Amino acid sequence: MGFLDRLLGKKSGAEKTTTEVGLHELEPLLEKRLEEAAARTLEDARRTVETIAREGGGILETLEEIEGKVFPEEVEKRIYKPVKTARPTYVKGMRKAVGEMKAGPDGRDIEGYHTYRKKLMATLKFVEKLQMGSGRYLALAYEDEVMRIGGCLNRIIDAGKELEESLEGYQERAALAERIRELKGELEAFREKLEGQRHGASSWEGRKEELEGRISGTEEALEALKRSRDYRDLQEKEAAMEEKEKGMEEIRAEVFSLLSPLGRLFRKYHKLLEGTKEARAVDGFVRDPVGRFLEGEDPGYILEGMKKALDQGHLVVKKKEMKRVMPKLERALAADFRGLLRRYRDLEAERAGLSRAIASDAAGKRRRRLERELEAYREELEELLQNPPGEEPEDRKRYRQGLGELEALLGELMETEVTLRTPEENPY
Repeated sequence: MGFLDRLLGKKSGAEKTTTEVGLHELEPLLEKRLEEAAARTLEDARRTVETIAREGGGILETLEEIEGKVFPEEVEKRIYKPVKTARPTYVKGMRKAVGEMKAGPDGRDIEGYHTYRKKLMATLKFVEKLQMGSGRYLALAYEDEVMRIGGCLNRIIDAGKELEESLEGYQERAALAERIRELKGELEAFREKLEGQRHGASSWEGRKEELEGRISGTEEALEALKRSRDYRDLQEKEAAMEEKEKGMEEIRAEVFSLLSPLGRLFRKYHKLLEGTKEARAVDGFVRDPVGRFLEGEDPGYILEGMKKALDQGHLVVKKKEMKRVMPKLERALAADFRGLLRRYRDLEAERAGLSRAIASDAAGKRRRRLERELEAYREELEELLQNPPGEEPEDRKRYRQGLGELEALLGELMETEVTLRTPEENPY
């Protein structure tokens, strides 16, 4: 299904017709369809949260069974102490987690469900640790009960994924609607530009003054935005993302500084291992040590192998080179590459989350829109000054191309042939 299917929820197979649309009709059309999409998303989210609450109730019932069940006599002697210790920890932790999941979102709007999903993911991470910790011991005496709880948790995880897909689907639809608005604005601005050109000498000075006024007004709007609390929040997010990127770059640089000086030693070791499985792994660090590390390959065991080969005399280097390379090898052996990779993955995930937040931030969208408008006004003013009366640029073809592009996009949006009605042809 096409653009309209995602944005408006149209069914496939609909018979295409020709529709005439005025530019002024796009905004109410988009508002209506987005409201319908939001309503569908909220209804899906409500049903999903009900599923989570229902499965959470099943977990609570099973926890009561665990608390009331007496160990079988043959089990008590063998695992009494570990299970006795694990049971209250598991029950208390699981009850707390289920309570958070059953609480639902604070607000019944799209943003409320977004916040709830983030909390749900954090709660499920806690539950995963609980299952692998206390739950592992508890399963020795309560295998059936722990398995039932695991089944409920699996269904909650599936519901969480459905919630995420539903919310992301709405975000995509909202982004597509925003792009339609941007195209409409660009087309209207271009039409205004052509109208100014058609007026010729009598309107050239007026258009110049108008553009200068729009530039000034847009600059003032940008400055006002930059003084707002929302913009400061956006800057904090951008600064936080830069910090994450800086941390990632520092880790890449640290890995490079640890492994790059050993490049010659890696090549010799690769030649020594030629024809073995280990040789392929070593070759990756010869070609791109940082890239190989970021793919998840821990160089620690390779470094240990090189050290051992040097100590045993299998890997031969000159005395002068040995004296130079050994401190670097020792330094690399002492590094915590697994810890570095965990830190890098954490920073990478945090940066991705901040990037999504910045992309959807209202202040950021307004800033980008104002900057685009300001650039367009400045470009038009520059072109206007370069083409005084009597030197009209040939922009009509470009304008028609823009209309065609917007008609094609709307045709996909509405699953029909679309003809745009513009002011110069028919009034709005």
